[in-house]
Amino acid sequence: MLLASSTLLQAVELNTIGVLPNTPSYGTVEVTKSVSFISNFQGEPNWRRPPKNITGKLLSEQGRVTALVVLAENFPATDTDNNKYCRKPFAKGTFQGEIVVCQQSEIASNVLAENLKEAGASGMIIQAMSLEIIDDTIVDSIPSVSANLDAYFLLKNWVNYSKPGTAIATIGE
Repeated sequence: MLLASSTLLQAVELNTIGVLPNTPSYGTVEVTKSVSFISNFQGEPNWRRPPKNITGKLLSEQGRVTALVVLAENFPATDTDNNKYCRKPFAKGTFQGEIVVCQQSEIASNVLAENLKEAGASGMIIQAMSLEIIDDTIVDSIPSVSANLDAYFLLKNWVNYSKPGTAIATIGE
């Protein structure tokens, strides 16, 4: 019985670190590695930081940036318009090198990234707001990633409740 318990414990430990136990092979099985594209979270208070790196889809072919992360919804395009989807271009100089989180919309990701670059952003995170697939058009202008729906409250709460100027992260390869 002790041997069975130890084997079970070993299998659980292996699964928690992403290693699959030996299983019978019935043809070709493809195992995809989970890659993190949002990492190096900083911010005060530190308990507001996301507890782990966030996996997502890399939208830019290359590039990596570490910068302050801000929510697009906090930067209106007009006096009465909330631009959380980044549908409308921001004024030049709106951003000073920040990574901007935009909520998922029908606008192609390369168009959003170009608009943000023109406004002074150094990176973009497209935040999924549904289970629909995020547009995966390759972005050439700034490092860009998409985050799944599970990351929505992690990112938003971290940015909103960190002391101003401390919500810094790294995105990209």
